[in-house]
Formats: sequence, C-alpha cells, structure tokens
Amino acid sequence: MPYRPPKSAFGALLWRRRVWLETTTGLSLLEPWEKVLILAIFYFLLLLLITGVYKLLPGQLEAVQYRMVYYFFGQEADKPGVYVQRFVASLLGNSSAREL
Repeated sequence: MPYRPPKSAFGALLWRRRVWLETTTGLSLLEPWEKVLILAIFYFLLLLLITGVYKLLPGQLEAVQYRMVYYFFGQEADKPGVYVQRFVASLLGNSSAREL
C-alpha cells in the first residue's frame, strides 16, 4: 500500500478510507495473504447474511403481518390484506372498499 495519497480528490478519499479501515481494524499489521484471507471470510459471511435476509425475510414479514392482524382486529384471517383494506377504507370513508 502506498503511503502517499493519490493526486486526484476521489482517489485520495478512497485512500483515506482504506487507511482508516486498516488502522482501525488492525489489518495494517497483517501480511497481504492474511488480509486476503480475513477479507474473504468477511465477504463470505456477509454473503450468507444477505442471502439469509433475501430468502427468509419475506416469510417472516408475512408471519408478522398475520400476528398484527390478530392483535389489532382480534380475529385470525386467511388473507390479512382484506382486514387492512377494510380498516383503511373505514378511515378514509370509502364505501366501495368496505364491501370486500
């Protein structure tokens, strides 16, 4: 890693961020192959986290929606969206949406 920042403003910004990251985490004390190994493990774990959020979050949000409908309206629903639509329609005074 060069010790002088690049001449361009954007390059200098990236260089400062890199130096800050390496000194804060202690990566500047490691050899290059150790840096690569640690960053590869970090990116692999980050990929697992993002994949888990992508795969599992929609199902969890659906479960939360069912629970919220039960807590707010006092009844279980096959389709929680119907109760939410009725609630919004009652707030807005829309009579056509009440007939759902």
